[in-house]
Amino acid sequence: MLTSLLPPPEPEGGVSPLPVRDVGRSGRLDIRFSARHGRTVLDRQYHEAPFKVSRARYLAASSLARVIVMHSTAGLFGGDRLEARIYVEAGARALVTSQAATKVHPSGNMPACQSLRIAVETGGELHYYVDPVIPFADSRLWQEIRIELGPGARFYYWDGLMAGRVRRGESWRFAELRSETAVFVDAELAYLDRFELRPSDRSPTSRWAIDRDLYMGTAIAYDPFINEETLQPIRSDIASMNGTVAAGLDIPFDRLMVGRFLAQNGSSFRRARDSYQRTVLKHLAGQPDSELVALACRRPPVAPRPDRST
Repeated sequence: MLTSLLPPPEPEGGVSPLPVRDVGRSGRLDIRFSARHGRTVLDRQYHEAPFKVSRARYLAASSLARVIVMHSTAGLFGGDRLEARIYVEAGARALVTSQAATKVHPSGNMPACQSLRIAVETGGELHYYVDPVIPFADSRLWQEIRIELGPGARFYYWDGLMAGRVRRGESWRFAELRSETAVFVDAELAYLDRFELRPSDRSPTSRWAIDRDLYMGTAIAYDPFINEETLQPIRSDIASMNGTVAAGLDIPFDRLMVGRFLAQNGSSFRRARDSYQRTVLKHLAGQPDSELVALACRRPPVAPRPDRST
């Protein structure tokens, strides 16, 4: 049994066994997609601030529903605790994206915590593509991602991490980042990625670690067509880039592909992300909707605009 990185949640009813905190916010998101009459519908949508969810929109000539998850605040602050759950039933097809990068503000000694739970039933399909996390100087973030897949599900995932506000020269100056991603297939643990970064204790810029790279992307795909043969064209596409991106792809479990991408600048990171997603949709998703490819590969820039207020 995995031990959670996050502090225990408050029980139902709102009575917490922990001392009442005078800082931080608690927010929840719970959405569920189901199939009705050959079309995917968003039949459950519950959200608390700072979460907001767009209406489900449909790609042309497709049953796939697209939803954008948004935050109504400037980012995460110390003491915040956000929990999101996404459920895709059999026969439903969904695309979930973010509106912008997640900014993590200075936290003192109290971390911001975010938890994501994804479940896709056999026969369901989910594309989950979000913009990167940007930890500001002296910030702390604990995040936990749990993905549960039915043996016949289809799942495509991308997220990212920046070294900080790199356009300001603020790289690897956050206080702490803890992250855990666990993937279960048919209730069996198929993949576990757990790391902890404290740049002040041990610099990630060592040659044995991230070296000069400032952007890190994580890719996960679960598809019935994943095998070593279908992995080759994806590796070839990534290898054809001009050396500013380092990438590794592997199959740790039957039909499950995971990848890690490192880039030195934002433009290289975006090209690697778009090339990977376009190739994956082409070779794994069969005949993908052209609009889906466009949405997967044309999202907001990786880095935010400079903050001119300070």
